[in-house]
Amino acid sequence: MPGEPDLRGEHPIIVEAADAAAAARVRARAEASGIPSTGGTHADGTWLEFLDPDGIAVRVIHDAAGPRTFLGVLPGGRFYDTPRLALPAAPGDAEGAP
Repeated sequence: MPGEPDLRGEHPIIVEAADAAAAARVRARAEASGIPSTGGTHADGTWLEFLDPDGIAVRVIHDAAGPRTFLGVLPGGRFYDTPRLALPAAPGDAEGAP
């Protein structure tokens, strides 16, 4: 019987902050709630990372140098460019996400 998936130490959720000041506000709010963070600079941008109670990392990146649109990664490192979730329309987006 295969083991259960274990994402501890991984960062399956990555969101982009508008800029460094917005990322600093996220960090300050987390710290005020007792949630520690780490951070650094990667080839794709500058990031902060927070661990949820299960040990799964949520990454906030700013000044991103990577793709300007959605980019998903499949196991094995293959990429895909269309989100698999039906998302509600974003403010100012007449049609919503694909």
